[in-house]
Amino acid sequence: MSIRFPWAAVVAALLLGALAAAPASAAEFSYTVVSIRTRYIWTEHDKGYPKRCESWTKGGGVVEQNAAEFSGVIDLDRLSGALLGADTRRTRGTVTRTIDYTGHTSPEAQPCVPCDRGEYGPCREAKPDTTVRQTCGPKQTTVDASLSAYGQGLTLTAPFGADALLAGCPEPDDPDEIADLSPSNKDYGKLTLRNGARRLFALAVKDRLTLEFTGKKGRCAQVGRRGDHRCVTTAAKVVFRRTG
Repeated sequence: MSIRFPWAAVVAALLLGALAAAPASAAEFSYTVVSIRTRYIWTEHDKGYPKRCESWTKGGGVVEQNAAEFSGVIDLDRLSGALLGADTRRTRGTVTRTIDYTGHTSPEAQPCVPCDRGEYGPCREAKPDTTVRQTCGPKQTTVDASLSAYGQGLTLTAPFGADALLAGCPEPDDPDEIADLSPSNKDYGKLTLRNGARRLFALAVKDRLTLEFTGKKGRCAQVGRRGDHRCVTTAAKVVFRRTG
C-alpha cells in the first residue's frame, strides 16, 4: 500500500513559518501630539547700565508659541534598512509677544556734568527714564505640523508664522525708539530624534511609546547679561501607539 505525503501542507507550513520569521517591512502608528511650545527670548543690556551718569538701554522680550493637541496616523516603510514615512496635520496655535524696555539718558546735572560752577552754564532738569512695555496677543494662528521618518530618525516640524502675525501688533509708545520689537525668524525649525523611528518600529502591536522632542539655539546662558543675546527653545511631547 502506498502512502501519500502531504507535500502541499508541508510547503504551506514552511511558507508561513518563513513569513513569520521575516522582519516586517511596514508598520502603522497612531499618534497624538500633546503639546508644542517654543519660546524666543532676547535681551539687550548696554555697558553703562545701571550708572546714573551714563546713557543706556536695558530690556528685551519673549515671543511664546503654543500649539493645540492634535492626532494623526503615520505609516513607516522599511526600504534597504531605512525607515520612511510622513504625515501632515493642521492644528490651532497661539503667538504672544511681551516686551519690556527702559532707556536712560545721562542728566546734564551734577555730579554728571560740572554745571552751575564758574563759567559752566546752569544745570538742566534730568529727563525721566523712558519705559516701553507691551503685550501683543495671544494671536490665533493655524499650524501645518508634519511628522516624518527618514533613515532611523524622526522629525517634527511646526511653523507658527509668528513674524507675519506680530507685524500686525500696534506700535508701542516708544518716543526714543529704544525697543527691539523682536528679532525675525522666530520659528525654531525642525526637531529631530536621531533614533526615534527605529524605536517606534521596535514596538509590538498595541504597544505605546511617548517621545519628547527638545531643542535649543542661541546664547542661552548669556541671556540677561551685558550685551545683546538671543535664545530659542522648543519642546514637544508625542504619544505613539502601534496599530499594525
